[in-house]
Amino acid sequence: IVNDKVVWASGSMGTWMKTLDGGNSWNTGSISGASKLDFRDIHAIGINTAWVLSAGDTGRIYKTTDGGISWTMQYENYTKGIFFDGFSFWDDNNGIAYSDPIDETFFLIFTEDGGETWTKINNENMPKSMKNEAGFAASGTGICTYGDSLVWIASGGGEKARVYKSIDRGRSWIVAETLMASGDGKGIFSMVFSSPLNGVIVGGSYLDSTNSQGNCATTNDGGKTWQLVTRSHPNGYRSCIAISKDGNSLATV
Repeated sequence: IVNDKVVWASGSMGTWMKTLDGGNSWNTGSISGASKLDFRDIHAIGINTAWVLSAGDTGRIYKTTDGGISWTMQYENYTKGIFFDGFSFWDDNNGIAYSDPIDETFFLIFTEDGGETWTKINNENMPKSMKNEAGFAASGTGICTYGDSLVWIASGGGEKARVYKSIDRGRSWIVAETLMASGDGKGIFSMVFSSPLNGVIVGGSYLDSTNSQGNCATTNDGGKTWQLVTRSHPNGYRSCIAISKDGNSLATV
């Protein structure tokens, strides 16, 4: 979402969509050479400029600067085990993307030039992942940036659903366990922060979508600790959470 009028979306078969009138009408297209790709995340900064990120065993990032008329491939990765779950930007030039773990550590790349180059982050300073722990490419919001250098990444699938935090754009990390639902098909699917300290995570089990147990938690210390919401929590499995620009309301799907 760019503003009340301009919204971009992405999907399977290399599809992108854009509305300029708040959703009354949509332009849509498929990126040339990307018809087999599933774009699980899109980031836009205006009417003309957007990036899309593909999930699956072919990790690619494309960018358009002419409103979707043409797209340039900025990044490609065929490494065994690669599966990008989402990306996020601090500003128009600086961004970070994450993939499921490779060799027991989340795979991270960053850009400082609007995506012209994407570079692998040395992940030696990132805690090792648990068995079967990974991200969820559900809505592109399993990763969240804030301010100039804060970034959080959510996980699931393992023994515990966890939140990784970096204060230096992914160069070093700490990790916190949560009481969110955990195990196969369970965990944290989306997060949002309204300030450096206050955040909300949602998820649950996509295999048991009506179960509301362990589907929402909050933090007031920047993600060091998380408190499970047991009253007035969302119903069932949640794949995305978003906050209004004034910070006064939340929405989940």
